[in-house]
Amino acid sequence: MVFFSNKNFNIISGIFIIILSILLLIYSAAAVVIILVILAVVMLFIGITQILNLRSDDNLEGTSLHVKYLIGILELIVGIILIISLTTDPIATAVFSIRFLGLVILLVGLAMLYVGSMNNDYSKHYRYILIVIGLLTMIFGVLILAIPSVGINIIAFLVAFPLLFIGLTRLLKGILD
Repeated sequence: MVFFSNKNFNIISGIFIIILSILLLIYSAAAVVIILVILAVVMLFIGITQILNLRSDDNLEGTSLHVKYLIGILELIVGIILIISLTTDPIATAVFSIRFLGLVILLVGLAMLYVGSMNNDYSKHYRYILIVIGLLTMIFGVLILAIPSVGINIIAFLVAFPLLFIGLTRLLKGILD
């Protein structure tokens, strides 16, 4: 029997992924910091490629060209700010990012509440649904703003559980094949 067979690879990778998912749940703040590092690198990459692509796009001109340049520059700036703040104080950056997310969620809920209560073009039932979901979304946003660890744990949960299921699937494939 070869050690690096598909069966053994599935068992080993399944166990590794399960352990990783458990660690993400235990060390949720560190998981959010890692996610922010990845986001910072992605923002830098997207900003650079956006600007480089615009230099070779002959179809854009005028306002649309300037707006695309501005978006690319803003993506670069956000990436740089994230990297600098993550290297100086990663936990404070994570908490700030979670609170910002809470504010965005609160504003989305407020918008849903507004549309549900003011827009007469929608059916009555749909408006009630918008109002209820808007209120729940606002409560969720306020909860994240008030207790950032709730948001940190939710993000870790949303990353860890799919990994856990992937790890279990690989492990079971290795065992059952």
